[in-house]
Amino acid sequence: MSAVLSVLLLEDDPSSIRLFSRKMQTAPVEITVKDVRNKESFIRELENPHFDCIVIDFTLPDLNGIEALHIVREMSPGTPTIIYTGSVGEEKAAECMKEGASEFLLKTNSIRLVPAILSVVNQKRDHEARLRAEEVQKQTEMLLKMLAEMSAAALFIYQGERFIFANSVAEKITGYSLEELLKLNFWSFVHPDYQELIHQRGLARQRGEDVPQHYETKIATKDGNEVWLDFTANVIQYYGAPAVLAIAFDVTARKKREERLKESEQRYRTLCEANPFPMFAYSIDTRQIMMVNTAAINRFGYSYGDFISKTIYDICPQEISKPKGRTKNFSLAGKKIFIHSNGDLIKVNILAHALDLNETKTEMVLIADAKEVKQKRKKKSK
Repeated sequence: MSAVLSVLLLEDDPSSIRLFSRKMQTAPVEITVKDVRNKESFIRELENPHFDCIVIDFTLPDLNGIEALHIVREMSPGTPTIIYTGSVGEEKAAECMKEGASEFLLKTNSIRLVPAILSVVNQKRDHEARLRAEEVQKQTEMLLKMLAEMSAAALFIYQGERFIFANSVAEKITGYSLEELLKLNFWSFVHPDYQELIHQRGLARQRGEDVPQHYETKIATKDGNEVWLDFTANVIQYYGAPAVLAIAFDVTARKKREERLKESEQRYRTLCEANPFPMFAYSIDTRQIMMVNTAAINRFGYSYGDFISKTIYDICPQEISKPKGRTKNFSLAGKKIFIHSNGDLIKVNILAHALDLNETKTEMVLIADAKEVKQKRKKKSK
């Protein structure tokens, strides 16, 4: 409550005005009083209303309490108004309350005057604060909906176990309408393989427990399709209680591409391993050896771990990829000198083929033939 309250008193009796002012001095906060004694002065003060509370004597020479309440309702609507008067029948008191009085007090019960003023002012301020909070909440929700509809991502909010918000992208991805989503538990459309995990994480997150914020999961759409979503989830406060805001992107195309690449890599690995000729693959960008078959391990003496820890330059100082012709899908790279694990130099014929292996530009190398050791590599003097 403000440090100073302003009260307008409509009263024509000087002694009552003095008594009223003394009562205000007993209040726990400072209360200033402006007294007016007739209808004209009352209306003039209300032309620029700035009072926290209005106190009205029911009976004055030129107007009564009911008329005064009508004036307040027209000129200063919402201002707490107390009828403070002498003896008035219950019927009149009830009529005053019906016409908008906040309180009705008899002057014989003046001990209640200050508490009544503080109470009606607090009630008004609490009401205004609630209205402001509701307006802020309303504006926030409108902004959230606008931003949600502008987003390229699916947005979900769930509280407890139920969805309470979803944007149009979420409807499109899941195949469910907003009305249908709001009737679902937040894990309902998650694929059975991931359903229990998502269920437990979602509840734990709302309890404040430490669970991953970012993960990928698979869902089943309304028409039965499987869709992969990349989720980021965070706890928010929604109407005073924890809720979860989840942002999701459809990554199904990427997942399918990764699966195709994985299958392709596995096929290459299988073909490579089954080939009786030595084969290996290395990254064109880094020259790091990525894959090698058993035939190459046996022929050059390096273990699998040794091979993939090396670059192509460690075993073949010459540039591999300078094709001189083509043999089916392979480029004929010509004769090269390879270094055996024991230091021997081996002359080989190379067939090389460029491909994408797990999204890495790769050169697949096949050793067409490897002739006998022609010379020993000179060993460095110790």
